[in-house]
Amino acid sequence: MNIRILVTVVAGTYWGVGAGAPGFFSPSDREIPDGVRKVATSIVQIVTLSDDPPEIPQENYQKFKGLIEESGGLLSRLCHKAIDECASKKATSCKIPFKMSATGFFIKDQPKTLWTAKHIYEDWLEEAFTRIAKLDISPRKKYAELLKKKVPFLLFDHNEKLLYDTRRKEDSASLSFVGEIRFINPNVVYPLSDVLSIELARSITSSMLTVAREVPKDGTRVYLGGFPTKTKLRKAMYKAKDAGETFNFSMGNVLELKPGLCGLHPQTTEGELAAMKTVLLCGDFDGVPGQSGGPIVNASGEYIALFTNHTSTAPNLRPEDDYSPLGGFGYLHQFVENLRRDLEN
Repeated sequence: MNIRILVTVVAGTYWGVGAGAPGFFSPSDREIPDGVRKVATSIVQIVTLSDDPPEIPQENYQKFKGLIEESGGLLSRLCHKAIDECASKKATSCKIPFKMSATGFFIKDQPKTLWTAKHIYEDWLEEAFTRIAKLDISPRKKYAELLKKKVPFLLFDHNEKLLYDTRRKEDSASLSFVGEIRFINPNVVYPLSDVLSIELARSITSSMLTVAREVPKDGTRVYLGGFPTKTKLRKAMYKAKDAGETFNFSMGNVLELKPGLCGLHPQTTEGELAAMKTVLLCGDFDGVPGQSGGPIVNASGEYIALFTNHTSTAPNLRPEDDYSPLGGFGYLHQFVENLRRDLEN
Protein backbone atom coordinates (compact mmCIF):
# COMPACT_ATOMS: atom_id res chain seq x y z
CA MET A 1 0.00 0.00 0.00
CA ASN A 2 1.67 3.19 -1.21
CA ILE A 3 -0.16 6.04 0.48
CA ARG A 4 0.77 9.69 0.18
CA ILE A 5 0.25 11.59 3.41
CA LEU A 6 0.75 15.34 3.59
CA VAL A 7 1.08 16.29 7.26
CA THR A 8 -0.11 19.81 7.94
CA VAL A 9 1.97 21.61 10.56
CA VAL A 10 0.61 24.81 12.03
CA ALA A 11 3.23 27.36 11.06
CA GLY A 12 1.03 30.24 9.94
CA THR A 13 -2.58 31.26 10.33
CA TYR A 14 -5.15 28.57 9.67
CA TRP A 15 -8.89 28.86 9.98
CA GLY A 16 -11.37 26.11 10.76
CA VAL A 17 -14.95 25.26 10.06
CA GLY A 18 -16.55 26.59 13.24
CA ALA A 19 -18.83 23.56 13.65
CA GLY A 20 -17.13 22.35 16.81
CA ALA A 21 -17.98 23.92 20.14
CA PRO A 22 -15.53 26.80 20.84
CA GLY A 23 -12.58 26.46 23.15
CA PHE A 24 -11.71 24.05 25.92
CA PHE A 25 -13.84 22.77 28.76
CA SER A 26 -12.95 21.50 32.22
CA PRO A 27 -14.30 18.04 33.17
CA SER A 28 -16.90 19.70 35.41
CA ASP A 29 -18.33 21.86 32.62
CA ARG A 30 -22.00 21.13 31.84
CA GLU A 31 -21.13 20.78 28.14
CA ILE A 32 -19.20 17.58 28.94
CA PRO A 33 -21.29 14.36 29.16
CA ASP A 34 -20.91 12.22 32.29
CA GLY A 35 -19.34 9.37 30.32
CA VAL A 36 -16.66 11.67 28.94
CA ARG A 37 -16.04 13.38 32.27
CA LYS A 38 -15.13 10.07 33.92
CA VAL A 39 -12.22 9.34 31.55
CA ALA A 40 -10.11 12.21 32.92
CA THR A 41 -8.40 9.89 35.40
CA SER A 42 -7.26 7.64 32.53
CA ILE A 43 -5.36 10.52 30.90
CA VAL A 44 -1.96 11.84 32.01
CA GLN A 45 0.32 14.72 31.13
CA ILE A 46 3.74 13.80 29.76
CA VAL A 47 6.77 16.05 30.18
CA THR A 48 9.64 14.73 28.10
CA LEU A 49 13.19 15.00 29.43
CA SER A 50 16.43 15.68 27.60
CA ASP A 51 19.38 13.30 27.80
CA ASP A 52 21.66 16.30 27.28
CA PRO A 53 19.94 19.38 28.78
CA PRO A 54 20.93 22.79 27.41
CA GLU A 55 22.69 25.20 29.76
CA ILE A 56 21.10 28.62 30.22
CA PRO A 57 23.71 31.29 31.15
CA GLN A 58 22.93 33.30 34.29
CA GLU A 59 22.51 36.52 32.29
CA ASN A 60 19.71 34.86 30.28
CA TYR A 61 17.68 33.51 33.21
CA GLN A 62 14.96 36.17 33.01
CA LYS A 63 14.83 36.13 29.22
CA PHE A 64 14.32 32.36 29.26
CA LYS A 65 11.57 32.64 31.86
CA GLY A 66 9.82 35.20 29.70
CA LEU A 67 9.97 32.99 26.62
CA ILE A 68 8.68 29.87 28.36
CA GLU A 69 5.93 31.88 30.05
CA GLU A 70 4.19 32.23 26.68
CA SER A 71 3.23 28.55 26.68
CA GLY A 72 1.79 28.61 30.21
CA GLY A 73 0.81 25.49 32.09
CA LEU A 74 2.88 22.88 33.86
CA LEU A 75 5.91 22.96 31.55
CA SER A 76 6.32 26.68 32.16
CA ARG A 77 6.07 26.26 35.92
CA LEU A 78 8.64 23.43 35.97
CA CYS A 79 11.13 25.52 33.99
CA HIS A 80 10.53 28.58 36.18
CA LYS A 81 11.13 26.52 39.30
CA ALA A 82 14.41 25.13 37.91
CA ILE A 83 15.65 28.63 37.01
CA ASP A 84 14.67 30.01 40.44
CA GLU A 85 16.55 27.19 42.18
CA CYS A 86 19.67 27.91 40.12
CA ALA A 87 19.35 31.63 40.82
CA SER A 88 19.05 31.02 44.58
CA LYS A 89 22.29 29.04 44.45
CA LYS A 90 23.91 31.84 42.42
CA ALA A 91 24.82 29.30 39.73
CA THR A 92 26.53 30.77 36.67
CA SER A 93 24.41 28.55 34.41
CA CYS A 94 21.39 26.29 34.70
CA LYS A 95 20.53 23.02 32.96
CA ILE A 96 16.86 22.70 32.02
CA PRO A 97 15.92 19.03 31.42
CA PHE A 98 12.27 19.66 30.52
CA LYS A 99 11.56 19.62 26.78
CA MET A 100 7.94 19.18 25.75
CA SER A 101 4.48 18.78 27.23
CA ALA A 102 2.09 16.25 25.70
CA THR A 103 -0.75 13.89 26.59
CA GLY A 104 -0.92 10.12 27.13
CA PHE A 105 -3.50 7.60 28.31
CA PHE A 106 -4.13 4.00 29.37
CA ILE A 107 -6.41 1.41 27.76
CA LYS A 108 -8.35 -1.30 29.60
CA ASP A 109 -6.38 -4.53 30.17
CA GLN A 110 -3.10 -2.69 29.47
CA PRO A 111 -2.43 -1.11 32.91
CA LYS A 112 1.31 -0.55 32.36
CA THR A 113 1.15 0.58 28.72
CA LEU A 114 1.17 4.31 28.11
CA TRP A 115 -0.10 5.43 24.68
CA THR A 116 0.91 8.74 23.10
CA ALA A 117 2.08 10.36 19.84
CA LYS A 118 5.46 9.37 18.46
CA HIS A 119 6.40 12.92 17.37
CA ILE A 120 6.93 14.06 20.96
CA TYR A 121 10.23 12.15 20.72
CA GLU A 122 10.97 13.32 17.16
CA ASP A 123 14.57 14.41 17.66
CA TRP A 124 15.39 11.74 20.24
CA LEU A 125 14.35 8.94 17.87
CA GLU A 126 15.46 10.63 14.68
CA GLU A 127 18.00 7.98 13.77
CA ALA A 128 15.67 5.15 14.68
CA PHE A 129 13.05 6.24 12.16
CA THR A 130 15.21 6.52 9.08
CA ARG A 131 13.87 4.25 6.36
CA ILE A 132 15.41 0.80 6.42
CA ALA A 133 16.35 0.22 2.80
CA LYS A 134 19.12 -2.37 3.12
CA LEU A 135 17.65 -5.70 2.11
CA ASP A 136 20.19 -7.68 4.13
CA ILE A 137 18.90 -6.23 7.43
CA SER A 138 15.97 -8.03 9.01
CA PRO A 139 13.21 -5.47 9.65
CA ARG A 140 11.90 -7.41 12.63
CA LYS A 141 15.35 -7.69 14.18
CA LYS A 142 15.85 -3.95 13.71
CA TYR A 143 12.45 -3.32 15.25
CA ALA A 144 13.24 -5.53 18.25
CA GLU A 145 16.47 -3.60 18.84
CA LEU A 146 14.54 -0.34 18.72
CA LEU A 147 12.18 -1.48 21.45
CA LYS A 148 15.08 -1.84 23.89
CA LYS A 149 15.50 1.94 24.02
CA LYS A 150 14.78 3.62 27.34
CA VAL A 151 12.59 6.71 27.23
CA PRO A 152 12.99 9.69 29.62
CA PHE A 153 9.88 11.51 30.92
CA LEU A 154 7.69 12.59 33.84
CA LEU A 155 3.99 11.75 34.19
CA PHE A 156 1.43 13.91 35.99
CA ASP A 157 -2.28 13.45 36.60
CA HIS A 158 -4.87 16.10 35.67
CA ASN A 159 -4.29 17.78 39.05
CA GLU A 160 -0.53 18.04 38.29
CA LYS A 161 0.43 15.40 40.85
CA LEU A 162 3.68 13.65 39.87
CA LEU A 163 2.94 9.97 39.16
CA TYR A 164 6.08 8.70 37.44
CA ASP A 165 9.67 9.88 37.07
CA THR A 166 12.06 7.81 34.93
CA ARG A 167 15.02 9.41 36.69
CA ARG A 168 14.10 7.20 39.66
CA LYS A 169 15.36 3.61 39.60
CA GLU A 170 11.94 2.13 40.31
CA ASP A 171 10.33 4.07 37.44
CA SER A 172 12.09 2.63 34.42
CA ALA A 173 10.35 2.60 31.02
CA SER A 174 11.04 1.34 27.52
CA LEU A 175 9.35 1.36 24.13
CA SER A 176 6.74 -1.34 23.55
CA PHE A 177 5.38 -0.27 20.15
CA VAL A 178 6.48 2.24 17.53
CA GLY A 179 4.01 3.05 14.76
CA GLU A 180 6.02 5.44 12.65
CA ILE A 181 8.55 3.15 11.08
CA ARG A 182 8.69 1.97 7.48
CA PHE A 183 10.35 -1.28 6.54
CA ILE A 184 11.26 -1.44 2.87
CA ASN A 185 12.02 -4.82 1.37
CA PRO A 186 10.46 -6.84 -1.45
CA ASN A 187 7.57 -7.99 0.71
CA VAL A 188 6.85 -5.57 3.54
CA VAL A 189 5.94 -1.89 3.50
CA TYR A 190 4.22 -0.65 6.65
CA PRO A 191 2.27 2.63 6.46
CA LEU A 192 3.47 5.45 8.65
CA SER A 193 1.56 6.26 11.83
CA ASP A 194 2.38 8.79 14.52
CA VAL A 195 1.78 6.42 17.43
CA LEU A 196 3.99 5.29 20.30
CA SER A 197 3.44 3.10 23.34
CA ILE A 198 5.70 2.86 26.37
CA GLU A 199 5.86 0.03 28.88
CA LEU A 200 6.05 1.20 32.50
CA ALA A 201 7.60 -0.75 35.37
CA ARG A 202 4.47 -0.31 37.46
CA SER A 203 0.82 0.65 37.11
CA ILE A 204 -0.06 4.21 38.14
CA THR A 205 -3.86 4.25 37.73
CA SER A 206 -6.80 1.89 38.09
CA SER A 207 -8.78 3.93 35.58
CA MET A 208 -8.40 2.88 31.94
CA LEU A 209 -10.25 3.62 28.72
CA THR A 210 -12.69 1.15 27.17
CA VAL A 211 -12.29 0.77 23.40
CA ALA A 212 -15.35 1.65 21.30
CA ARG A 213 -16.75 -1.21 19.23
CA GLU A 214 -17.58 0.97 16.24
CA VAL A 215 -16.02 3.94 14.43
CA PRO A 216 -18.39 6.94 14.66
CA LYS A 217 -20.16 8.13 11.52
CA ASP A 218 -19.54 11.53 9.93
CA GLY A 219 -21.25 14.28 11.94
CA THR A 220 -21.00 12.42 15.26
CA ARG A 221 -19.87 14.52 18.25
CA VAL A 222 -16.50 13.45 19.66
CA TYR A 223 -14.26 14.73 22.46
CA LEU A 224 -10.49 15.14 22.81
CA GLY A 225 -8.93 15.05 26.28
CA GLY A 226 -5.56 16.63 26.92
CA PHE A 227 -3.38 19.47 28.17
CA PRO A 228 -3.45 22.35 25.64
CA THR A 229 -0.68 24.92 25.85
CA LYS A 230 -0.95 28.69 25.42
CA THR A 231 0.70 29.27 22.07
CA LYS A 232 0.88 32.74 20.50
CA LEU A 233 -1.22 31.44 17.63
CA ARG A 234 -4.00 30.26 19.88
CA LYS A 235 -4.02 33.29 22.18
CA ALA A 236 -4.71 35.42 19.12
CA MET A 237 -7.36 33.10 17.69
CA TYR A 238 -9.22 31.38 20.48
CA LYS A 239 -11.73 32.18 23.17
CA ALA A 240 -10.80 29.20 25.28
CA LYS A 241 -11.91 28.37 28.80
CA ASP A 242 -9.10 27.74 31.32
CA ALA A 243 -6.72 27.34 28.38
CA GLY A 244 -3.26 25.98 29.07
CA GLU A 245 -3.56 25.84 32.84
CA THR A 246 -5.03 22.41 33.50
CA PHE A 247 -6.62 19.37 31.95
CA ASN A 248 -9.35 20.18 29.42
CA PHE A 249 -11.65 18.63 26.85
CA SER A 250 -12.32 20.04 23.41
CA MET A 251 -15.20 18.87 21.28
CA GLY A 252 -16.25 18.73 17.65
CA ASN A 253 -17.78 16.58 14.94
CA VAL A 254 -16.35 13.79 12.81
CA LEU A 255 -15.67 15.06 9.29
CA GLU A 256 -15.82 13.14 6.03
CA LEU A 257 -12.27 12.31 5.00
CA LYS A 258 -11.40 13.95 1.67
CA PRO A 259 -8.24 14.65 -0.35
CA GLY A 260 -6.38 17.63 1.09
CA LEU A 261 -8.14 17.29 4.46
CA CYS A 262 -6.66 16.09 7.75
CA GLY A 263 -3.22 15.18 6.50
CA LEU A 264 -4.15 13.65 3.14
CA HIS A 265 -2.38 14.75 -0.01
CA PRO A 266 -4.63 16.83 -2.34
CA GLN A 267 -4.03 14.28 -5.11
CA THR A 268 -4.98 11.25 -3.03
CA THR A 269 -6.63 8.65 -5.28
CA GLU A 270 -9.97 6.95 -4.61
CA GLY A 271 -8.19 3.73 -3.69
CA GLU A 272 -5.85 5.48 -1.30
CA LEU A 273 -8.76 7.39 0.22
CA ALA A 274 -10.68 4.18 0.85
CA ALA A 275 -7.62 2.72 2.59
CA MET A 276 -7.07 5.82 4.72
CA LYS A 277 -10.67 5.73 5.97
CA THR A 278 -9.62 2.64 7.91
CA VAL A 279 -6.63 4.55 9.33
CA LEU A 280 -7.62 8.14 10.20
CA LEU A 281 -10.40 9.88 12.08
CA CYS A 282 -10.83 13.51 11.01
CA GLY A 283 -12.73 16.13 13.02
CA ASP A 284 -13.24 19.84 13.63
CA PHE A 285 -12.46 19.64 17.36
CA ASP A 286 -9.92 22.11 18.73
CA GLY A 287 -6.48 20.53 18.49
CA VAL A 288 -3.33 22.40 19.54
CA PRO A 289 0.17 21.70 20.95
CA GLY A 290 0.05 19.91 24.29
CA GLN A 291 -2.87 17.73 23.26
CA SER A 292 -0.67 15.48 21.09
CA GLY A 293 -1.15 11.85 22.05
CA GLY A 294 -4.51 12.44 23.73
CA PRO A 295 -7.49 10.11 23.26
CA ILE A 296 -10.45 10.97 21.05
CA VAL A 297 -13.57 9.49 22.66
CA ASN A 298 -17.29 9.29 21.93
CA ALA A 299 -20.08 10.68 24.13
CA SER A 300 -19.91 7.54 26.29
CA GLY A 301 -16.21 8.07 26.93
CA GLU A 302 -15.16 5.10 24.77
CA TYR A 303 -11.78 5.36 23.06
CA ILE A 304 -11.81 5.76 19.26
CA ALA A 305 -8.51 7.22 18.07
CA LEU A 306 -5.19 8.74 19.18
CA PHE A 307 -4.86 12.46 18.39
CA THR A 308 -1.71 13.23 16.47
CA ASN A 309 -1.92 16.55 14.63
CA HIS A 310 -3.79 19.79 14.15
CA THR A 311 -4.72 20.82 10.64
CA SER A 312 -6.70 23.34 8.66
CA THR A 313 -10.24 22.17 7.95
CA ALA A 314 -11.55 25.17 6.00
CA PRO A 315 -8.80 27.70 5.25
CA ASN A 316 -11.08 30.25 3.57
CA LEU A 317 -12.82 31.63 6.64
CA ARG A 318 -12.13 35.29 7.41
CA PRO A 319 -9.63 36.24 10.14
CA GLU A 320 -12.29 38.43 11.76
CA ASP A 321 -14.57 35.43 12.41
CA ASP A 322 -15.19 35.10 16.14
CA TYR A 323 -13.99 31.55 16.49
CA SER A 324 -11.79 29.52 14.20
CA PRO A 325 -10.93 26.02 15.42
CA LEU A 326 -8.04 24.31 13.72
CA GLY A 327 -9.46 20.82 13.88
CA GLY A 328 -7.32 17.73 13.82
CA PHE A 329 -6.98 14.04 13.13
CA GLY A 330 -6.00 10.86 14.88
CA TYR A 331 -5.17 7.23 14.16
CA LEU A 332 -8.02 4.77 14.67
CA HIS A 333 -7.40 2.24 17.42
CA GLN A 334 -8.15 -0.79 15.27
CA PHE A 335 -5.59 0.26 12.66
CA VAL A 336 -2.93 0.67 15.37
CA GLU A 337 -3.75 -2.72 16.87
CA ASN A 338 -3.54 -4.43 13.49
CA LEU A 339 -0.19 -2.77 12.77
CA ARG A 340 1.14 -3.77 16.16
CA ARG A 341 0.12 -7.41 15.67
CA ASP A 342 1.77 -7.45 12.24
CA LEU A 343 5.04 -6.24 13.72
CA GLU A 344 4.95 -8.69 16.63
CA ASN A 345 4.21 -11.81 14.52
